Amino acid sequence: GGKGWGNNGAAVAGTANTGGGGGGGNGGASGGSGIVIARYQSGSQQAYGGTIVSSGGYYYHTFTSSGNFITSLPKATGGTITTDGNYFYHAYTGTSTFVPSSAITGAEVLTVAGGGGNVGRFGGGGGAGGVVYTNSVSYSSGVTYTVTVGGGGSGQSNGTNSSVTGGSLSLVAAVGGGYGGANNTSQGANGGSGGGGGGSSGISGGEPGGSSNQSLGTATAKHGNAGGKGADNGGGGDRIGGGGGGAGAAGSNAVANGNAGNGGVGTSTYSAWGLATSTGQNVSGTVYFAGGGGGGSYPYNGEGSGGTGGYGGGANGYTGFGGGSNGSSNTGGGAGGAGEGAFTSNGGSGVVIIRYAV
Repeated sequence: GGKGWGNNGAAVAGTANTGGGGGGGNGGASGGSGIVIARYQSGSQQAYGGTIVSSGGYYYHTFTSSGNFITSLPKATGGTITTDGNYFYHAYTGTSTFVPSSAITGAEVLTVAGGGGNVGRFGGGGGAGGVVYTNSVSYSSGVTYTVTVGGGGSGQSNGTNSSVTGGSLSLVAAVGGGYGGANNTSQGANGGSGGGGGGSSGISGGEPGGSSNQSLGTATAKHGNAGGKGADNGGGGDRIGGGGGGAGAAGSNAVANGNAGNGGVGTSTYSAWGLATSTGQNVSGTVYFAGGGGGGSYPYNGEGSGGTGGYGGGANGYTGFGGGSNGSSNTGGGAGGAGEGAFTSNGGSGVVIIRYAV
């Protein structure tokens, strides 16, 4: 319970999740929130919901806020299994298998590839991994399906693809993000989202960004955008990388005598999936996947700064002598571009989520 105070002192609220009363005194104080614990005796888990622990032959489900206690069980094994009360989710942060114990129809699949990397001076941001959503998917009982989670690209390499294969299933793969260009090296690479172009001393206006080559095929929706163009003031001026493309928007172009390009924002279309599985990047309660990396900058004349990574795990570009940051793991975010110096940064790995009705 909360502590009461006299002599105009403030009362203390009850402790959360104890049901304790608030203290009396000057104005009083709120009581502590409650708690619900469900337990059953079993040698294996028989329900989902709350925080689950097993001890002494019992399973305990502890709820410190409102939630769902689901007594039906998942229809498959594989990945990290969670539920929001309406769906079971199987989230994969590394390559593994999905094995149904009974036939599943009407499933949905979210596939996010690895983000592109960056290496070299005045680097463009890495492009985000492609994002593919497919609905009305059927899985056969007892068949082992392979879930491949793409890794982030290291340096001047694209991220790798993410996919679900097995049996007669034929789903469109999410394509790895394109790497960011660099000084006198190349434009940003094509990928799920294109990499940003480098700031080049040899090409007027800087290198162009890469394009998105994410295909739709039989999928329901795809997400990928182009990278932004690099910039060069010429004559020893600032050399600045463009932003990598994101699943929700293209990367920004760099501005001569200004800032490097920002990475394109990722997609928040699948925020509910991220909230249910604790994947992606949570920004004030909204989850994003596959943000582009920010471009790097070396401001010879003092102007300009590195670009900001897009929501969805996109990394920030560097200002000055140093490398950009790495894309966040299991978001498909692109790498941040380097300033001056041959520094390497890596894209973030992807994620695959399968869901079906409880």
